[in-house]
Amino acid sequence: MNCKKILKSATAITLCGCMLAGSNAFSPEMLTQNNSVIANALNASDFDYYNNFESGEGEWESRGGATVAISSDNTFEGSKSLFVSGRSDSWTGSQMALGSKFTAGSSYSFSVAVSPSGKKASEMMLSIQYNVGGEAQYGHIGSMTVQPGKWGVISTSEFTLPDNGTDFVLYVETASGTSDFYVDEIAVGSVGAVNDNIVFGTKLGDIDGDECVSAFDFTMLRFYINNPLMSAPSSADINSDKVIDIADAVLLEEYLFAKITEFPEPPVVVEPEDDFEYIKNMQFKEFPGNYTSDCAQQGKVVKEYYTSCHGNKQTSANVYLPYGYDENEKYNIFYLMHGGGENQDTLFSNDVNLHKILDHMIMNGDIEPMIVVTPTFYSSNEGDFWQELLQNLIPHVEGKYSTYAESTSLEDIKASRYHRAFGGFSMGSVCTWHTLINAIDYIAYFMPLSGDSWVGNSADEKAQNIVNAIKKSGYGPDEYFIFCATGSDDIAYPNIAPQVEAMKKYTNEFIYTSDLSEGNFYFLVAPGKTHWWGYVVHYVYDILPSFFHEHQ
Repeated sequence: MNCKKILKSATAITLCGCMLAGSNAFSPEMLTQNNSVIANALNASDFDYYNNFESGEGEWESRGGATVAISSDNTFEGSKSLFVSGRSDSWTGSQMALGSKFTAGSSYSFSVAVSPSGKKASEMMLSIQYNVGGEAQYGHIGSMTVQPGKWGVISTSEFTLPDNGTDFVLYVETASGTSDFYVDEIAVGSVGAVNDNIVFGTKLGDIDGDECVSAFDFTMLRFYINNPLMSAPSSADINSDKVIDIADAVLLEEYLFAKITEFPEPPVVVEPEDDFEYIKNMQFKEFPGNYTSDCAQQGKVVKEYYTSCHGNKQTSANVYLPYGYDENEKYNIFYLMHGGGENQDTLFSNDVNLHKILDHMIMNGDIEPMIVVTPTFYSSNEGDFWQELLQNLIPHVEGKYSTYAESTSLEDIKASRYHRAFGGFSMGSVCTWHTLINAIDYIAYFMPLSGDSWVGNSADEKAQNIVNAIKKSGYGPDEYFIFCATGSDDIAYPNIAPQVEAMKKYTNEFIYTSDLSEGNFYFLVAPGKTHWWGYVVHYVYDILPSFFHEHQ
């Protein structure tokens, strides 16, 4: 008989096999009365070490330069937790020396509550560092993937400290990435003082993973409904609506009492087909010579007027609508900024002919039909145009033309960020870096052309400021894409090239390749080309086809 120990209490409770509906051997109150790892029987004195951070950090300190501080913003139990931020690598976080009370070769049980604060799920890890012969060694006590803003408990009832180790240090880290996280309710005790992690199932209704849908699953479901900050397994979402709520409990109850014999089929999600073939190491290539001539399928350029948030200045932008534009269709949108001394009309002038190039690219299948907007930063300046972009330009344009934004609220603009790009040439490139730093929540694709960031004095400072903004956003490297370019003889090359090299050092934030299905950062260099739109427009031709294929 396969018995699973569920909870340590004054009287150990076990479940063997499948519980029958209506059994009162296990009560929801046993889980819901207290999130604490010492709920239902144990006191802090039962552990060799316990900290709920209500009285401060205690022995917990920074690991790898991360910042640790007491916070009341997100707690698992009580009013305070430990907030870990400013992490530069996945192994950085918070740590504590175990001390002489814990001896090599002895076994202990461990438990910690963790909550990532980024925008995506994170694999949280409770780990151990120790010395053997003067060399540092590392091991993992346990791990759990936790949804952002929710709590998970990493625990094991028995872990043996290596018998040849010394100077044991307990620490919390992530398997990858550098997102901030919270820590609460850390307990270390004798074997069995805390419990092994419950193994979750993947079959609908089988929440505990014992291959049986039972009353125990109903108990666990009630726990997750009553504790929405806890990270629930997918098997608890019985009606497949991505919300764990009373509707799931109703279905499970009906199943347990044989009112229904199966759960509703999950909705079939048909992913859009995208057979685009990326190039892993893209090289500069000019567009065909006829791309600047009139096209058989011509789009339309419309001038739009709006008021800037900077001094209430009346300004304008040009909007390219592709051939056959249909307000009932949804279109990706690309905002492309001019350089110094130019204006919103430059790109659609006879000198650059961007509209004709776009016509040919769309007709020949180089890109999908899209909307392209050419604004000007002279209504503000290149450093703070991002404010005008979010407050005025995007709401005006995307409130009138059909994009993936369901409305012009910031929430819906954010939700459609994978269908929005921003780029610019020269001073427009400076504007692009500022936009990346300040508006990454609303734009996923960036195309800085022949211009470096001016946020920082040295290449290293510029790279660090970009990385800091990305870390603050909480996005992972598969959630933003930077494709920059310049000519080898461009006056901007000596500034942007060192910045690119400095950015490459941050391998957690930037994966260098032109294949955006595998990475998120690339620098295209055109041999012999200088600082001129006549060359730069070819970079747009090379790069733009790679945009808008991820997270459709």
